[in-house]
Amino acid sequence: MKVLCVTGKRASGKTRLAEIAKKEFGFSVVELSSVVYEMMDELGEGGDVRLFSDKMRKKYGKEVFVERLWRKVAHIFDTSSHPLIERSPLPMVSSSLKLIVMGLRSKEEYEFLEKRINAVGGRALLLSIIADKKIRFERMRKRNRENDPKSWEEFIRAENIEDSWGLEELILSSPITIINNSSLQEYESKVRKFLEFLQ
Repeated sequence: MKVLCVTGKRASGKTRLAEIAKKEFGFSVVELSSVVYEMMDELGEGGDVRLFSDKMRKKYGKEVFVERLWRKVAHIFDTSSHPLIERSPLPMVSSSLKLIVMGLRSKEEYEFLEKRINAVGGRALLLSIIADKKIRFERMRKRNRENDPKSWEEFIRAENIEDSWGLEELILSSPITIINNSSLQEYESKVRKFLEFLQ
């Protein structure tokens, strides 16, 4: 089983890739951010999700969120007798489905997943989506999501926080890259060609 691990900076095109992969190619998609929000709710934390993520990573280590994510998806592999695996009672996806893990932010997160996936006979692949900084900022302004930075200064501060987790290092280490600096149609075409190749 191939597991595609996707990384990229904010507004690079990760969400659109996930939508195409799920709707057109039958992938199941899990997002690391869902674990972050889940933990925020459990701890009664409000405010900026990025600041919460930063605090938790500094306190518990860079694998704090990916460890929890793995407990949710480990059951799709045959993990009954492997010492690296903590089995999860949470049903998420069938073992017959293809899987994408979205939103990794550090090499430590990817290596955590890669080690466990490969150990049970799967194969982890790392894909980075890259877009120029100014292009991504303009996309954020247009989409106007609640948690997106509203000014260039806020955008740069947010970038610096995520880079402190190792995001830039992870992106640069990725053996597979999709560039998303042009039109949506061209990007979608690149995504479909890649996913067809991955089949």
